[in-house]
Amino acid sequence: MTQVFQAVGVVALVTPFIAALIAGAAIANGFMVYLFWGWFIHPVFSGAPNLTLAQSIGLAAIVAVLVKSGSRESKKSKDQSNGEAIAEFLITYGAMLLFGWIVHLFV
Repeated sequence: MTQVFQAVGVVALVTPFIAALIAGAAIANGFMVYLFWGWFIHPVFSGAPNLTLAQSIGLAAIVAVLVKSGSRESKKSKDQSNGEAIAEFLITYGAMLLFGWIVHLFV
């Protein structure tokens, strides 16, 4: 029984760390979009608006969804069952939707 409590304790410690890493990567990616937009898009296209950091994170998330959905079939493993593919889809897009909703609150 103590092994179960130890396993739950490890999961409880690791899960917030992984969530923080994912959020940090999304923020870093959005920050790069924010900088590049300000450096390249806004000066060249005078009608293009400035983006906030939250809008840049959202734009980066949209691009990630489009790129990931376009390459889904090419990366699908032959060993992966349909159930695993569905679970991966639901988890991936569910997490992206949750993160997008949180970022949307700051726009």
